[in-house]
Amino acid sequence: MDMQISAAVMKRFPEAKFTAVGAFIFLRFFCPAIVAPDAEGLIAAAPSKEMRRGLLLIAKVVQNLANNVLFGAKEPYMFPLNDFLTQNIYRVTTFLREISVRSSLITFVCALHLSDRLGSTERP
Repeated sequence: MDMQISAAVMKRFPEAKFTAVGAFIFLRFFCPAIVAPDAEGLIAAAPSKEMRRGLLLIAKVVQNLANNVLFGAKEPYMFPLNDFLTQNIYRVTTFLREISVRSSLITFVCALHLSDRLGSTERP
C-alpha cells in the first residue's frame, strides 16, 4: 500500500513521496490510536477529557513530524515544540523511507489492523 502511495505521488510530486506515505500511515493508523486508545482497544476505559486533550496535542506533534511541517500562526501555542520537530523530522523521514521499501511488512501490519477492526479471528 505504501509503495503504491509513494509511486503515485512520485509521478507528480517527487519531493513529497515520503510525506505522502507518512501522512497516510500516521493519519489513518498512528494518530487515531493516540487520540482514542479506547476506541482502538488499547485501553479498557476512555481517557478523561483532560487526558484526551493531551493525547490530541501529542497526535498533532506526531502528525506534523510525519508531514515534515512546523507549527505556524494557526497554532502559536505549539511554537515551543518546533525545536523538537526540527530535531526529529529527519528521524521520521528515515522511518518513512524504510517502510516505503518494506512494503510487505506494512501490508501485513495493515491487514492485521484491518482484521482486528473487523473482528476477524483469522490472522493474515
